Amino acid sequence: MRAVPRFPLSEQTAPAEGQPLETLALLALAALFVLAVLLWAAGELAGRLFGGAWPHVSASAMGGLLVRLARTPGDPARAWPPTARQLLPGPLPFYSVLALLLALPLSALTGALVRRERRRAGAAIASRWARRHDLRALSVRHAQPGRLTLGRAH
Repeated sequence: MRAVPRFPLSEQTAPAEGQPLETLALLALAALFVLAVLLWAAGELAGRLFGGAWPHVSASAMGGLLVRLARTPGDPARAWPPTARQLLPGPLPFYSVLALLLALPLSALTGALVRRERRRAGAAIASRWARRHDLRALSVRHAQPGRLTLGRAH
C-alpha cells in the first residue's frame, strides 16, 4: 500500500508572487510615508533652528500638510497648521534643512553600499606585492621531474 501525503502539494501551497499593481501601490504608500516623516522632521528642526521652539505637529496632521505643501511649495509655512506657522522660516531655510536631512542618510547609505561592494569583491580590488606565504606553493627545494626550475637563491 502506497502512503498518501498528508498535505498534498498544490498550486495553492506554493509561495504566492505579488501582483504588480499591489507592489506598486505598496511602494507608493511607503514613499508617501517616508516623505511625510522627512517633511515632519524638516519642519520640526527648521522651527527649532529658525523659530526658537519646536512646532509640535501631530502625525495625524501630516496628510493634510502633504496636500497643502503640494499646492504652495513656494511658501512651506502656509502648509503647516496655524499654530506652527509663525515658527517656520521661509522657503530657502526650510528646504535647506530638508536637503540636509536627505543628504545625511543618503551619504551613509552610499558609503555602506560602497563598503559592501568592496568586501564582496575581496582582494580583486587592490593589487599588492606577493608575500612569502603567497609564493610558498611555487618554491621547491630540489628539482622535480616535469617541473621547470628557473633558479635558486641562497
